[in-house]
Amino acid sequence: MKKHTFRFNKLVRDKVEQKLRDSDIEVKIAQLNTPQDIIRAFKAKLNEEAHEVADASTVEEIVKELADCLEVVHSFIAHLKVPPVSIEHIRQDKLESHGGFQSGTMIDTITVAEDNPALAYYVDNPAKYPPVEEGS
Repeated sequence: MKKHTFRFNKLVRDKVEQKLRDSDIEVKIAQLNTPQDIIRAFKAKLNEEAHEVADASTVEEIVKELADCLEVVHSFIAHLKVPPVSIEHIRQDKLESHGGFQSGTMIDTITVAEDNPALAYYVDNPAKYPPVEEGS
């Protein structure tokens, strides 16, 4: 019987490999040999889960995907061997200095004067802050 192979190339939850094997699916494992490999895999997984949140259409789906994001974050923190309380302190500091997201404020554009020192930051980050053509 012909078999079809599909590329996964992603970090999966601990029980997924065995669930696939229990369903008579062959699984080839890739080893994460360095701390950089593990960090790269967790970043990719967090990005994948964030996209799934963005693609979710109901509150129930969004909540499930947010739970997945939270699990990835918790596991990532554990692999980094960072005490969760340290992350929480940083979160609290940022909350105090920059606020949270409760107001729902979304900035559409900003206009920065030529002599403003902040201009260099925005110019140097066009992927994050694309310039708006004059007259647009």
